[in-house]
Amino acid sequence: MSASGDSGDDGYCIALERALRQAASIFGDQAAEALILALKERYNIRLGQAPCSSIEEITAALADISGPGADILISRVRSFLR
Repeated sequence: MSASGDSGDDGYCIALERALRQAASIFGDQAAEALILALKERYNIRLGQAPCSSIEEITAALADISGPGADILISRVRSFLR
């Protein structure tokens, strides 16, 4: 599956959420869960089922939360999606 998957595809949306959780786990499980919760509640990021948010929407939300550190997380997400 490529990092440019279809946000209308449940399989891609599940893989995207899994990749985001895996990438965020670098901060520890509790911090990763807090980040996912903030993305969902504060930024209305949709994960796990179609239609899910795009990588661009997730990147923008992460950039608001963590500034330039978002690039590292998104790079990890993309690598886990490959």
